[in-house]
Amino acid sequence: MTTFEGGIRVPAAMRWPGTLPAGGEVRQVMTVLDLLPTLASAAGGRPAARKELDGKDMWPQILGGRPIPRESLYFASKRNETPEHNFALRRGEWKLVREVMLAGVSEHLFNIEEDPEEKNNLAAARPEIVRGLGAEIDAWRALHPRCEVQSSMTPHPGWIPPRDYAQAASYDY
Repeated sequence: MTTFEGGIRVPAAMRWPGTLPAGGEVRQVMTVLDLLPTLASAAGGRPAARKELDGKDMWPQILGGRPIPRESLYFASKRNETPEHNFALRRGEWKLVREVMLAGVSEHLFNIEEDPEEKNNLAAARPEIVRGLGAEIDAWRALHPRCEVQSSMTPHPGWIPPRDYAQAASYDY
C-alpha cells in the first residue's frame, strides 16, 4: 500500500501460444483500467460501454507495437488505520509522490525514467515541477472529495473487514 514504485510497478505475464512469442517483453505503462479494453481487443471485440472507458487498448503494444506515451496517471493509498495518505502523479518522465501525514506533508520528485528505484529525490532541485505536478494532484483530489461513501480513501465508519475474504465472497447474497 504505497505509491512508490515498489507498490505500483508490478510485472505481468501473459501466455498465448501461437499469438504471443515466447520470452517476449513489453515495456508499456499500463494500469488496471486498461485491462478491459485490452482483453476485449485481444478477443476480437470491443467493450459495449455506453460511455468512453478510462482505460486504453494496449493490445497493439503487447503484440510488439512501440510503447505509447500515457496521459497523467494518478495513484492513492491509505496507510493502515491512520488518517495518513500517499498520493502520486506520473506524467512523462516525472513522478511526484506526496505523503500526507499527521506530522505534515512530504513531497518526493523523481525522474522515473532515469531513476526507476526512486533513490534521488529531486524536489528541492526542481521546485517548479513539484508545483506543477502538485497542482495536478490537487485538481484530481478535488474530483474525489471525502464523503460517507466507502472507498479506499474513506472507509465507512462501521465497516469491518472479513477475516476470510474467500469465504465472504462465497456467500449467496
